[in-house]
Amino acid sequence: MAEMHIHALHLPHAPRWLAPALLALAVLGGCASAPPGDPSAPALPAPVAVVAPPATPFARWVADFSASAHAAGITEATLHQAFDKVQLVPQVIASDKAQPEFTRTVWAYLDSAVSPQRVSRGQTRLRNLPPEVGTVPARYGVPLEIVVAIWGMESNYGSFTGDIPTIDALATLGFEGRREAWARSQLLAALQILQSGDIARADMLGSWAG
Repeated sequence: MAEMHIHALHLPHAPRWLAPALLALAVLGGCASAPPGDPSAPALPAPVAVVAPPATPFARWVADFSASAHAAGITEATLHQAFDKVQLVPQVIASDKAQPEFTRTVWAYLDSAVSPQRVSRGQTRLRNLPPEVGTVPARYGVPLEIVVAIWGMESNYGSFTGDIPTIDALATLGFEGRREAWARSQLLAALQILQSGDIARADMLGSWAG
């Protein structure tokens, strides 16, 4: 605001009220010279508080499992590698609830699963096993015939290995809860394999059952 100076007036016979009146006019003029605020300018919006979304039940399960896995020797780096992009897989839950063993009679299931062709292939595979596999019965107490039979049932003798990320599948099964203790033990074993560097997470694929 421009500074205004009020000088003494030397007017002969000036009324006593003239000086105060001039001072008042000067003050009012100074106030009027200040540019008023623009009433059309929009008001600034109030800041919006950013609230993090609540963790999903699956995320809480993963966090709980991660704590127990870390206590069991899994490093933070491995946990990040395994779980930073882990996903719940609805297909895994649906498949677990629709297993043919649970929806058919045992004989109907065996008729479809144990075909003559599969038995014949198993016999051929058993005859052609490498010599080092012959130590399995002595080491683990499991006959080779049973090992080959499980191999045939679970992966059709290695022709089907699955395309679902193993860690995602096992985490989903653990969260589902039907066999949580089993899923947690298998998931811990998968993390130990990952931590050893034997395989990358992206290459660790399998069936819906892990």
